[in-house]
Amino acid sequence: MIFVSDLDQTLIFSKKHIGEGLEDKVLPIEMKNEEIISYIHKEVLEKLRNLNDKLIFIPATTRTLEQYNRVQAFKEYLSPKYAIVNHGGSILVNGELDLKWQNHISDIVSKQCATLNYIKEMFKNKLYNEEWVIDIRQVEDLFLYC
Repeated sequence: MIFVSDLDQTLIFSKKHIGEGLEDKVLPIEMKNEEIISYIHKEVLEKLRNLNDKLIFIPATTRTLEQYNRVQAFKEYLSPKYAIVNHGGSILVNGELDLKWQNHISDIVSKQCATLNYIKEMFKNKLYNEEWVIDIRQVEDLFLYC
């Protein structure tokens, strides 16, 4: 059996989303610039560890590979065999990119999608507004986000 779950606001939460009085029931799970930025409820982590022994747990996230790798639970406590990152654009097998999948996705994107430079230019020319766009970021050769 397979269990797939999103991470952010499903299994892990920023401090502002963990609620009052729960500080002793959560574990820091993600660091950035030497600051804790995400937590996991201890009970959720324990349930995931128990599930991980009985079925295949697959984290799935829009996070980039770098962002996913910051989440320490998956290295220290769970070590899932598979993970889906980059909004499905990349698959990890035992923590390493599945190059067959990567090549497959690259081939599809190059043949069936507009280039990211074209999309970025169209966005800047037709939709961009400095009042609500702080930054435009590119994830691999897969997608852009603001």
